[in-house]
Amino acid sequence: MLENTGTIAASTHNTLNAQDITNVNGIISAGQNLAIETVSLSGDGRLLAGGDADILLDSDYTQTSTGTRHTYSSVLVAQISR
Repeated sequence: MLENTGTIAASTHNTLNAQDITNVNGIISAGQNLAIETVSLSGDGRLLAGGDADILLDSDYTQTSTGTRHTYSSVLVAQISR
């Protein structure tokens, strides 16, 4: 399990792979491409990518408030497989 309440950032590519990710008031960002692979993703934090954002979930995505999910110029791909 990954619990983020701060900042996880990369100036180029950022790849996270964890059983469960909770992003509470945190920032997960990449200057270029962001890739997240997890069973579930939850929280009210921000997901930011300067390029593509690829999010692969095996279960649920729960947004607990009006956090930001933003790609600046490319593609946001969210895939949930059960």
